[in-house]
Amino acid sequence: MLPATSQQRLPFPLVLPDRLDRESFETIRALLDTVDVGGRLRYIREFIWRGGTLQFVTDPHGSGAGWYALTAEWAAAVLESAVQKGAGPESAARKGAGLASAAREGAGPESAAREGAGPESAAWPERGLVSANTPVLEGRWIRGRSGYQLQVGIELSVPSAIQIRSSQLLSHVPFMGRSPVQVEQALQVELSAYAEAFLSHCQPVPQAAAQAARRLQLLGLAA
Repeated sequence: MLPATSQQRLPFPLVLPDRLDRESFETIRALLDTVDVGGRLRYIREFIWRGGTLQFVTDPHGSGAGWYALTAEWAAAVLESAVQKGAGPESAARKGAGLASAAREGAGPESAAREGAGPESAAWPERGLVSANTPVLEGRWIRGRSGYQLQVGIELSVPSAIQIRSSQLLSHVPFMGRSPVQVEQALQVELSAYAEAFLSHCQPVPQAAAQAARRLQLLGLAA
């Protein structure tokens, strides 16, 4: 049996109000702090990512969410396809999206904020034969941004669970009717799964940034 102090229910509302104000976001942060979400993300920053910035973020006008966000970003080569180049306003909107709305683990058109073309753009210098069945994307490499992002928090769409979101993981840890220790254990399982996936498919921040810098240098896009 768990100790008596650990059997207490979380001292917060089980269902958040439809309209969030400053007090509501403070309640969300207090709940997340009860199960040490910030501390768990600091551990990931120091020992898994080996870099990044951690902050508490609120979104009162969008999803109505409050979450701890761990982010890292760096300059990277981004492929601008020929279709995107002439796409008009929609393409321009994507260029200004930024890390907050489009950062993903690794480089790629969907994962980076676009920057202006011009002298900084270049063609990939290596060419060769490919299979006739291989999809071909025409375009050019430009200087953009890439990075990692991991969010742990609560959204109005699922107001009785803690959400964990990254490009490799989307899961929810319910806290309704559960003790803090039970929620902590469930969070530990989910974040451990994230850490394993990250270490299997991604590089730590210093190595990823260094590799992106070398690629920019090779393409003639270094600042």
